[in-house]
Amino acid sequence: MTEIMDLANWCFSERERLHERLDCLKDGRMCIKERLGMDWTDVTIEAIDEIEHSIGALDQLLMRYGRGYYDNAHHPLHTM
Repeated sequence: MTEIMDLANWCFSERERLHERLDCLKDGRMCIKERLGMDWTDVTIEAIDEIEHSIGALDQLLMRYGRGYYDNAHHPLHTM
């Protein structure tokens, strides 16, 4: 049972970290560029999509283990 709680705590912390990064990317405070040859290409949109997918996967794990779900609009944890 301790392992499940450790996993849930990690998921919750990781979700918070990812959401902070997502907010920075969406607000334009941060961007992600990838070097292709001699040029740099903005891959911020792709990164946003990946982060949103990761947050969704973490939400599913947290729901499965009884920690609630994450409201992406306001960032609070809602317990079930």
